Amino acid sequence: MTMKIGVALVGPGRIATAHVASISKAADIAQLTAVVGLPAEDARTAELARKFGAMRATSDLDGVLADPLTHAIVLSVPNHLHCRIAIQALSAGKHVLVEKPLATSLSDSDLMIAAARKFQRVLMVGQCRRFFPALEQARELLPSLGRPLDIVHILGLPIETAPTDWWSSTDAAGGGPVLWVNGPHFVDTVLWFMGEAPVDIYARGATYNAKQWRGADQMTAVMSFSDGSVASGHLSFNMRPAANDQWIVGPKGTLRILNDRSLFVNGELLTESEPEEYLQGDISFERQFRAFAESVLGKKPPLITAEENRVTIEAMEKIEAKYRQNQIRSGGHV
Repeated sequence: MTMKIGVALVGPGRIATAHVASISKAADIAQLTAVVGLPAEDARTAELARKFGAMRATSDLDGVLADPLTHAIVLSVPNHLHCRIAIQALSAGKHVLVEKPLATSLSDSDLMIAAARKFQRVLMVGQCRRFFPALEQARELLPSLGRPLDIVHILGLPIETAPTDWWSSTDAAGGGPVLWVNGPHFVDTVLWFMGEAPVDIYARGATYNAKQWRGADQMTAVMSFSDGSVASGHLSFNMRPAANDQWIVGPKGTLRILNDRSLFVNGELLTESEPEEYLQGDISFERQFRAFAESVLGKKPPLITAEENRVTIEAMEKIEAKYRQNQIRSGGHV
């Protein structure tokens, strides 16, 4: 009989459906033991628990962490709460899959890493886009492109109103909202591709919609690497229509990754995944959770460990600092 892990979802917010759907699809190795939310989120918490067959819906996090049937949690709370709740769970002997970003600072990241080591538990970061087949195959093909590389990622969508209050708060998000909400996708993917930390960073950003955002909703970040490679990310909450387009140009060829699902090599389609509704859970979330569960069960080493992802937070802190140094203040910008 295959052993199953009991998993609680902590934080019934915008991305929670994708996580609980992925847990339910891994029924051979996982059981959703609880959905945990604040008392003000009771209706949403109960809805998710009912729809995805959780054993209970509750606002009692301490009770869930004391439950021997719960071996792990998936943490999808606002960014600034990642550190405190992750350490609380690790201290209670639970494994943790934490939504990106790992934390809102390098110091918090180090506290989380230390707790995972102390209590000998898995602490994995939910950088879901690494699990798209197109990105995995692109990474395998990178050596064939030669060096240096020129990586360009355009990642934008139109957001008139923040879908949840904490997105618009620089304190809760971690800094400029467009960087700390969507930027982890760009930064983590590039560092995963390159296999090293950047040697230099530049950033410039602005707040186009100052009524909605307290911080940058538009940003360009550039990371340079030791071999001469350069990666630029163009992040936007104002782009119409939405775009998610990555280009990787090397001396010997060009890769293009469109919407994380289609991989083109020198203009020819090589890999394509079926389009799915991201927020409802797709192949990336399903593969991400299964990788986490298998690492908890000891079947495979953990992927995207907090130690590995630390360099992403370090780079994002530096991007935030450069943005604050160079932010546009003219016209409607702040």
